[in-house]
Formats: sequence, C-alpha cells, structure tokens
Amino acid sequence: MLCPGPRPSEAELGVFIHQDYRGRGLGKRLLLCTLHYGCKHLELSRVWLSVQAENVMAIDCFKSVGFYPMQRPGTLTWEFDMERPSHCERCRGEDCPAFRESH
Repeated sequence: MLCPGPRPSEAELGVFIHQDYRGRGLGKRLLLCTLHYGCKHLELSRVWLSVQAENVMAIDCFKSVGFYPMQRPGTLTWEFDMERPSHCERCRGEDCPAFRESH
C-alpha cells in the first residue's frame, strides 16, 4: 500500500505478508510491483517505510531492491528510504531494469 506523503511525488509504503505465506518470495514480488506502479503511474520520486528491527527477512528484502536505512541499527524500528535514481528523470516503465523482476 502506498500512502500519500508530504509532497505529491512522495509516499510511505506499507507491506504485510501473513506468516503462513512468508519465505516464498511473495513479499519481494509485491514490493517490486508496488514500486513499479508508484514509479510508472504515480511518478513518485521518493518512497519510505518503517520495519521492526527483528524482522531481518523484511530488512534484507528492502535492501535488495534499493532501500537504504535512515537510522542506525539497534533501535526498535528501522526507517528506510528510497529515491528514484538520478538517471531516471523520466520513468521508462516496462524498460526499467530495476523493475524487470516484477513481471
């Protein structure tokens, strides 16, 4: 889910996968599809999220698609941020190498 941010080009991301379905790659697929939609249709330039520090699977997933921590490890909740790369002045949609996995 993408929730509107303080600017029209920003959003907060919320992802939840029921425990019975974790470890199957669904979270990464959902994440990539949501980011692809945000980039292509909403023209987002920044997305951020929060995650519980003990949720190592989610943290690894977020890092693997380009999110980077905004807070030091050791806190109860990590804040992650992702900005559209500088070479993406205009969305390339289906041709974007960052989102090829989402198809």
